[in-house]
Amino acid sequence: MDRLTVSIDIGSQVREVFSYVAEQRNYTSWCPGLSSCELTSDGLMEVGATKPMTRSEMGMNFNWEFVCHEHDPPSRMVWHSDNDHRMRMIDMLDFAEESGGARVVHHLDME
Repeated sequence: MDRLTVSIDIGSQVREVFSYVAEQRNYTSWCPGLSSCELTSDGLMEVGATKPMTRSEMGMNFNWEFVCHEHDPPSRMVWHSDNDHRMRMIDMLDFAEESGGARVVHHLDME
């Protein structure tokens, strides 16, 4: 499995950052190339929640269905997608207090 890891320090409180990222409609504002993302499971952000995501690149759309496997405010979210036989993904976001703000570490495992 290949892993992509990106981290960023943000000058806002960790709870605020977690809340912003947990609102799935906000994904398109911080995740380049993502054209849509929204909860489809009654709008509740919790373990078992589902979300379709669409990435638009090179004139094509790529669609994935993710299921939330961990939701631990304000420190961690983990999503799994294995509906596409060509690629399985695990999307992990870890949040921590750092120098008066928040550090977000985003891991994406792909196989």
